[in-house]
Amino acid sequence: MRNSPKLASREECMGCHACEAACPEGSITFSGKGFFTYPEVNTDTCIGCGKCEKACDYVRFGFRNDKKDFTQRFFCAHNTYAHERRLATSGGVGGALAARAIQLGWQVCGVAFDEEMNVAHIISDDAEILEKIRGSKYVQSDVAGIYAKAIASLRAGQQVLFIGTPCQCQAMSTVVPASLRSGLLTCAIICHGVNSPKVWHEYVDFIEKKKGRKLQSYNFRSKDRGWGFGIERAAVKFENSRVKYLPSWKNLFMRWFGMHYILQESCFHCPYRIEERYSDMTIGDFWGIEKLLPQEPTREGVSVLIVSTERAMEFVNGVENLSLKETSATLTPQKSLGGFTERRSESQIAAELERRQHFEEEYLKKGFVSMAAKYPPQNTLQRILYHFRYRLRQYGIVKGELKK
Repeated sequence: MRNSPKLASREECMGCHACEAACPEGSITFSGKGFFTYPEVNTDTCIGCGKCEKACDYVRFGFRNDKKDFTQRFFCAHNTYAHERRLATSGGVGGALAARAIQLGWQVCGVAFDEEMNVAHIISDDAEILEKIRGSKYVQSDVAGIYAKAIASLRAGQQVLFIGTPCQCQAMSTVVPASLRSGLLTCAIICHGVNSPKVWHEYVDFIEKKKGRKLQSYNFRSKDRGWGFGIERAAVKFENSRVKYLPSWKNLFMRWFGMHYILQESCFHCPYRIEERYSDMTIGDFWGIEKLLPQEPTREGVSVLIVSTERAMEFVNGVENLSLKETSATLTPQKSLGGFTERRSESQIAAELERRQHFEEEYLKKGFVSMAAKYPPQNTLQRILYHFRYRLRQYGIVKGELKK
């Protein structure tokens, strides 16, 4: 019997791999020649059980699996270990949570680079994982097989802390059997959208050829020069070379990210950009913290920590190296937290999506090098004008979204 389950379309698919993980026959694989891969069903082996469709629906429409009566709480937070805070992307909260889980004997699942600069989820109960998963990676991570490993750990009696995008957290919650879900704690990042692994790999190849050396490490958001909007810079290290710092506005990959050219299409209509979060916890940069807590020191980074379940609150209370200051649940999402909720109009989203689709079509025809020449990073004058408009918007003189 040949079956053809109804899964998300290309425009809807989040690439979370929940359908693949839910399939009992291994009939679903991901492939594609564009910016992202999409599910393909082997109709010869599909038994028509519908588990993939159910998993896909849960992720796409943002169903909460375990609704509980708990008032979501917002905190300004940072890691009290200065070294960890400096190395982290913002306040080092994810590292503090992961370290506590390791201390308790849990498995921690987070995103890391491998030796070939691939971005993928890994899982371990060894403290060495803390170094590997530290810092943001602005690329869609490979989660193939990770859900099965987490489920195996849960079946073995270990608890699991899963850190990922909101859709990945929901996918993990969806595919874990209800009988094991009490052992799973999810922590979502505040996500602006995931970038193409294909473009990332070709960017790495581009800068390696330009430098004539293999890329050894890449920190998307180094804080060696401080933390704050407008001073973000990558720390790039090639073999047998010193670390070089590249401001985001001069960074080709981050430029395309800021313009939303290389995002997953579904990110333009993300169901998770809402105040009431589905994961147990949510973390991210606390942009705009000076509006709520003017005295908070920010040079070394500040995080927002949003706790959405009682179990997560109990866990957070057990993290000793975490500074917490509760903030207003009413004001926090409105005054700060870029990317937390959707602020663009439908017309703005439609225009961005059209530009993104045109960019991908052109890219696939012409290749990376040609696109790098046609769509370069900002020059100095463009950057000055951008900051001028940003300040005007801050003072309410102009409104609307700014393009980086």
